Amino acid sequence: MAGRIPQQFVQDLLSRVDIVDVVQSRVPLKKKGKDYWACCPFHGEKSPSFSVSQSKQFYKCFGCGVAGNALGFVMAYDRIEFPSAVELLAERLGIEVPREEGSDPQAGLRQELYAILSEASTHYQRKLRETDGIAGVEYLKRRGVSGEIAKHYGIGYSPPGWDGLLKAVGTSPRLRELLEQAGMLIPKDGGGPEQRGHYDRFRERVMFPIRDARGRVIGFGGRVLDQGEPKYLNSPETPVFHKGSELYGLFEAKQHKDSQSRMVLVEGYMDVVALAQFGIPNAVAALGTAATAAHLETLFRYCPEVVCCFDGDKAGRGAAWRALSHAIALQREGRQVKFLFLPDGEDPDSLVRQEGPEAFKVRLSEQSLPLSTYLFEELGRQTDISSLDGKARLAALAKPLIGKATDPVFKMLLEQELNQRIGLSQPMIAERPAAPRPSRAPTRPKPLAMTPMRTVLALLLQQPTLIDELPVNAERELKALKGGELLALMAQTLREQPGVNTGVLLGLFADHPHEDTLRQLAAWAPDGADTDPKLLETFEASRPQVFADALTRLRHEAAQAAADPAHLEARVRSGLATAEEKARFMAGLRAGKT
Repeated sequence: MAGRIPQQFVQDLLSRVDIVDVVQSRVPLKKKGKDYWACCPFHGEKSPSFSVSQSKQFYKCFGCGVAGNALGFVMAYDRIEFPSAVELLAERLGIEVPREEGSDPQAGLRQELYAILSEASTHYQRKLRETDGIAGVEYLKRRGVSGEIAKHYGIGYSPPGWDGLLKAVGTSPRLRELLEQAGMLIPKDGGGPEQRGHYDRFRERVMFPIRDARGRVIGFGGRVLDQGEPKYLNSPETPVFHKGSELYGLFEAKQHKDSQSRMVLVEGYMDVVALAQFGIPNAVAALGTAATAAHLETLFRYCPEVVCCFDGDKAGRGAAWRALSHAIALQREGRQVKFLFLPDGEDPDSLVRQEGPEAFKVRLSEQSLPLSTYLFEELGRQTDISSLDGKARLAALAKPLIGKATDPVFKMLLEQELNQRIGLSQPMIAERPAAPRPSRAPTRPKPLAMTPMRTVLALLLQQPTLIDELPVNAERELKALKGGELLALMAQTLREQPGVNTGVLLGLFADHPHEDTLRQLAAWAPDGADTDPKLLETFEASRPQVFADALTRLRHEAAQAAADPAHLEARVRSGLATAEEKARFMAGLRAGKT
């Protein structure tokens, strides 16, 4: 079982990630003033009320009331738990998520496998540059791969021979065991484990290292030089490599700005490499399998649009149809899957070299089909809707696919399109909801009754620099009031962590009992200011004065409470009294006895 993620790491993560990039990869944003806006992805609306602040690293919907930092957004939008959200954001930055020691017995093994796979990749790259790599170099030249792009993707070469990698990396029993677990060695038949020998899995092949999203080598794809079979040989499943969820070129692609708006999913390693060489760096490839739901979900973490680019032949269309069957369940507001089919006999590698990158980009933008268009065009090829039988067959083929749609609005639109194509004026698949809404619509939190204490807390969350306006002696005075312990903790946090923004500050209170209340307070604005931009701007400018007024009222409350004997006695008996309060209480007792 995975252990607890250190709080310090979460804080560092939130200080490094940009919430605008995170939200933009899922929901299209438009800058208006100093903030970014969109229609809220958590409830249905026609005009944008969802705001993302880059300076605060904080989002808020003025319509439904949801608010939070980058972690909170990912948890809500992707519907995942806190540890998975941390992993996902760390993956964007290419960093490892630490765990408390002893919590993951497989962690040590995985680290050893990453290290030995990295060593194998270095070995293959070195061999490509040496004399026995001439055959690999000649192959890459024939395919038009430049030395620069080969280096960028870490392409190497495995010369002929049965034990080249084994000799290069080491022959100790432990290294043999790790190379076997990493999928790089195959055990020979016969003999016990101690006597059994091994031979290299990859021989006489151009080697494409497969990296995870953090850049760690997790496996390889090997391309044969002649007409041998298999043409491409991939690493087997290992503790660090699961081909149904990994994508070749993802680590390289996600480093480019183009990938924030669109990713191109292609079929082969060479397609990825060729497109990158010609200035289209946002392409990735599935690893010898059809595109899976996991592949598409991974891509949607980085961008709102995925174009599935396949060969126009029968095999390519088959792969596209399998991808559609997964994509239909994943498409929703803020996400789009498109399909681009290339001319017969062409693949991205050959076509981009033939027509150039600009023409290929035009294809991606203007010739790719939205999922719904491709769905009905492909089904239309299989049916003749000029007859009643053909219309019935179209409905029979479409119903199971439309039934996979999880977004109610998208599903309703598909049903409407089907009914229009077969000439029905009434719904035939399922009863439509009276008012379709996205499935993530949250329950609007009950508005908080704002007290001076809550006002002070809210303004410290929204503008952490106001901590400079809170005297240390005032903290001690206010600690006796309801909420004073929380205020003291927040003040201590802000003094120890100067320069934090709203998003990071909320992250520091992620496990606090009042986490939900603090998130609401971070989004608080006076009545009317949450719907009137001018009022909101006025409120933001007046925060220091509002803070000072609320603090004055709080200190007055504290002074009144301190003068109340019953209040003082209650604090002493509960163990919350300061030394000064205890002394005052004892003095009062002595005075009462005389």
